[in-house]
Amino acid sequence: MLEFIPFCQTRTVADALRVVRAADQPNAGILVDALHVVRSGASVDDLRNLDPAMLDYWQLCDAALDRPADGDLRTEARARRFYPGEGQLPLASMLAAMPRDSAISVEAPCQQYAELSWEQRGRLCGEATRGILGTEPRA
Repeated sequence: MLEFIPFCQTRTVADALRVVRAADQPNAGILVDALHVVRSGASVDDLRNLDPAMLDYWQLCDAALDRPADGDLRTEARARRFYPGEGQLPLASMLAAMPRDSAISVEAPCQQYAELSWEQRGRLCGEATRGILGTEPRA
């Protein structure tokens, strides 16, 4: 899975798609990170337009809808994300656009929770994620 990241070489969905197609490997695909979708300027329709076979894995998190005031996307990605449902990203729309059998992980380094124990952070993250995913099984 190739992740597109707006502050790296493969910045957009189109960049990732170009590399994956050039690799021409049956197991190659695109890793979708909710934060990077929005920060790269991609839309939920861009996800819907991809071959579902390329979307085996995605990373869920939340954030403010607007870019960081300081423009530092790298720091936002590494320390300023929110747990799913705590921000303004269009997570429900992304969830609807992704293949129902794709694997989901949560990548949400939250500076605001840094002082909490692992157990406390895990509990908060799990509760937030279940709130977004609902009780309906995805697979």
